[in-house]
Amino acid sequence: MTGGNEVGCRPDQLISPKDVIIDKDRDTLIICDSINKRIVQWPRRNGKNGETIISNVGCCGLAIDDNGSLYIV
Repeated sequence: MTGGNEVGCRPDQLISPKDVIIDKDRDTLIICDSINKRIVQWPRRNGKNGETIISNVGCCGLAIDDNGSLYIV
């Protein structure tokens, strides 16, 4: 999926993805990348790079409610 199957901290890489959810309203994947301490958002189609939407955060799980609010565990 990312970075040619290599781990890392670039926008096109993950080190330790712990959870992934689908944001149907934005048609994106939201991924908890725990070692990089970030939450990234990737387009579900033709995504070449993720976008960090929250940085410097510890995470092990994600949830999104019906209003689109994101919860980080």
